[in-house]
Amino acid sequence: MLRPITLTAALFCAAPALAHVSFDTRALPADQALAAALIVPHGCDGAPTREVRMTVPEGVRVVATAPDGWTIAQVSGGITWQGNLPADVRGVFPVTVTLPASDIGTEFAFPTEQVCDTTTEVWGDGGAGPAPTLVTADPAMAAGDLLIGEVFARATLPGAPVGGGYLTIRNTGTTDDVLLAAGLDVAQTSSLHKMEMTDGIMRMAPLDGGLPIPAGGTVDLQPSGNHIMFERLTGPLVEGETLPLTLTFRDAGTVTVPMTVRAINAGGGSGHHHH
Repeated sequence: MLRPITLTAALFCAAPALAHVSFDTRALPADQALAAALIVPHGCDGAPTREVRMTVPEGVRVVATAPDGWTIAQVSGGITWQGNLPADVRGVFPVTVTLPASDIGTEFAFPTEQVCDTTTEVWGDGGAGPAPTLVTADPAMAAGDLLIGEVFARATLPGAPVGGGYLTIRNTGTTDDVLLAAGLDVAQTSSLHKMEMTDGIMRMAPLDGGLPIPAGGTVDLQPSGNHIMFERLTGPLVEGETLPLTLTFRDAGTVTVPMTVRAINAGGGSGHHHH
């Protein structure tokens, strides 16, 4: 059954030219109508964007919303937004996406053309960069309106007493939630920590009251940032293992997700999550 979602017009916000055109999330469960957004991070070589044309792959259902000051044309197989986006401003184009029933990890590409005053940038095969893509997510990686992804831990040395866990949490709902606790079988205790600057020194401190997950937002737990601390380990975290991580949320409840153990110096996720 499709889950109805009400979208409001997006605001544009100033941002540097950092990346290619992409979605604000990497994965969505199939057969659910879920909110997402196409992100246009900057103009074309200093020129403003006047039109964004996105091709919708066969079998995917997309309902688009026009941001303030823009018009929209939606036809079978594609969506076109028309308006004015200054070259140094980040554009957010809201959509509701329903991916078809498919194997977990199936990728869907949405080739996009960004039409500017002086040129047209093509995001897809043979263009300026890759097409925006979405992949089918594991339904088990969801708790209520929360989508959970990029779950991993860094490997530890034998005898190490602690380890770190990392993930992303995307709140597709309209109300805030809070990550209250996490648990791992091979850790006698686990706690949530933040990194904060104090007197010019980066220090670790407990996240008292849990980690807020704002409505419509994405929160990253990453190395050198917010993270889960696994304490009093009963054995090492071995690269290549997959371990069950239990997460407890204030409203969404408890969910257990698979956590992959990566290299001891592994960095974080896909790089286009937004807070």
